[in-house]
Amino acid sequence: MLRLAPKRRAQLWNVLVIVAVVVIAALNLYPVLQIVLVSLQPMSQALSKHIRLLPETITLANYAKILLKSDQFPRYFLNSMTIGLANMAVSTLISALGGYALARLRFPLRSVLDRVILFVYIIPPVMLIIPIYLVMINSGLNDQQIGVVLIHTLFSIPFGTWMLRGFFKNVPAELEDAARVDGTSRLGTLFRIVLPISLPGIASVALFSMLTSWDEFMYSGILLSTEAKRTLPFGVYTLVGTYGEVRWDEMMAASVLQALPMVIVFLWLQRYFVQGLSAGAVKG
Repeated sequence: MLRLAPKRRAQLWNVLVIVAVVVIAALNLYPVLQIVLVSLQPMSQALSKHIRLLPETITLANYAKILLKSDQFPRYFLNSMTIGLANMAVSTLISALGGYALARLRFPLRSVLDRVILFVYIIPPVMLIIPIYLVMINSGLNDQQIGVVLIHTLFSIPFGTWMLRGFFKNVPAELEDAARVDGTSRLGTLFRIVLPISLPGIASVALFSMLTSWDEFMYSGILLSTEAKRTLPFGVYTLVGTYGEVRWDEMMAASVLQALPMVIVFLWLQRYFVQGLSAGAVKG
């Protein structure tokens, strides 16, 4: 039986890990690549049975149809941006307050809340459609963007609170004690000392909240019935015809346009996002 030296064994293991990572990355990126390629092809070529690595003809006509010929697409984009920014602001603020309370304050049932805060994600969102719809109807928030924002915060705040709770526990308590000695209030300590130190965690929660709203289709599609208030995922869905026919070239172009802003934002903030997730996962 062939035995390798420890150094050679470690090198072989590193090579196997790199190969596995490359294969997994390729499998995950291939569908994304196909979406981009189909969006750059005419419909006849996109539906061809022949598999090609690169399209024979590259055209931007599909993007032109979405941006220039569809007067609703810019409106959908603006609606999604408005809802996403509102959810990001509200969720980040409440998550910061809740995370700080769990990390620093002592109150009844704190340890229980600390452990069960993520249990809300056990319930499938589809099971909550009817009760949430009834609440929106009875409160007069049906077909109102503010109602969609409130629903999105319900799915953003628990994770954001849990993440920032772990992040705030890594902030030295001595810094807060020094600020309190100088006369700073508890809330002032949070906004002047803790939050500036915790910018990676704040950026992670803000990005997560924005993504939650940007890609959400089910609740916004059900609650927003007025065409002018619809969001971007519904705009992509409208490309499906009445009898199920799909313009795949235009739909893929619309999908790329929908994903592009969040891809740019994520690439810009990815180091904060990874750092925030790592710090938020640390038990205090």
